Amino acid sequence: MNIQLIEVIWEDIVQDPTWETNVDCLTVTSVGYLLENSEKYLKIGTSITEDGEIAGITAMPKGCVVSIKFLSR
Repeated sequence: MNIQLIEVIWEDIVQDPTWETNVDCLTVTSVGYLLENSEKYLKIGTSITEDGEIAGITAMPKGCVVSIKFLSR
């Protein structure tokens, strides 16, 4: 089983329901198991079974990804 553990730094969308105009995106760091790294999306999961099934998926548009760092398992 060759599943990569990665750290992703990405920009997240922020919404403010008030009249505030000084709203910025958040920079987020997520760590997870790499499920998909396509031209359009990066998908990581928080859990992996002994059979290699990945669950707890976070999908982010590639345009939001700042950097990807491959980690040791």
